[in-house]
Amino acid sequence: MSELKGRNAVARAFEREVGCAFGSVSDDGQIGLFSTPCIGMSDQEPVAIIDNKIYTRLTPYRVVEIVKALKKNGNRELQAFAYKYQIMAPRFPYQYNDRDIDAYHPYILHDRNRCISCKRCIRMVLDDKGRSAFSFRRRGHELQVVLDQEIGENMSEEMANYAMEVCPVGSILKKEIGFEVPIGERQFDYEPIGSDVAATKE
Repeated sequence: MSELKGRNAVARAFEREVGCAFGSVSDDGQIGLFSTPCIGMSDQEPVAIIDNKIYTRLTPYRVVEIVKALKKNGNRELQAFAYKYQIMAPRFPYQYNDRDIDAYHPYILHDRNRCISCKRCIRMVLDDKGRSAFSFRRRGHELQVVLDQEIGENMSEEMANYAMEVCPVGSILKKEIGFEVPIGERQFDYEPIGSDVAATKE
């Protein structure tokens, strides 16, 4: 079933974007590609499991955006704390909704699955009239942060870069530079976040 729905094209896209063939791991040791037996979701093929999260109805384009998000620059404070305390995947994945990745904007890729609704982008990313570029949509467990369509159409590349820097979890990414700093050379790859404070206390 998966082959009838484009599995081979999706697999080639993963190999191209990750930089390794199925059955092996990328040179930096961060991403591996492995085939898996049927997981009972033939009606939503092609399917991939990444960090215990299921991605359904994959296309080569969506693979590009997913891998970009996996290879994010890594200079996010909350992400650094997760690395420090070995929190590498959601502990209770069944409590998390599968939200789409918003990639319509020419500069910004917004992975809503990473968003923690902290409101930092809503409070800090403003246009020249003082209007917030981001806002909340819906309520309760369906709450989402969205980019205002009117402001988004006039958003400069500089403003998009600032939005990426403001986000503490890597939910807002600048397109085409997600892997600008290689893994191993990122800000918190040398020393865990808070190391300077710990050294001062000693």
